[in-house]
Amino acid sequence: MVYLILDYASNGNLYTYLHKKKSLPEKEVFKFFFQTCLAISYLHYNDILHRDIKPENMLLDKDFNIKVCDFGWSAYQLDEGR
Repeated sequence: MVYLILDYASNGNLYTYLHKKKSLPEKEVFKFFFQTCLAISYLHYNDILHRDIKPENMLLDKDFNIKVCDFGWSAYQLDEGR
């Protein structure tokens, strides 16, 4: 038996949030963009390619911080040059 435990994303996903708000202040857009860049950088540092980055796969926690989800299309990058 396999159990999968995830953090609770109380504010849903970024797509739904954007749809409700219609427009966001630049400061909030920068926060989401920056956190997404940090997440992708971390994944690439660990040789993981997500391959499905979109607002539906960005969850928002209680403090509206980005959490990347849905690694169904992700791949492990084998780099023989290291």
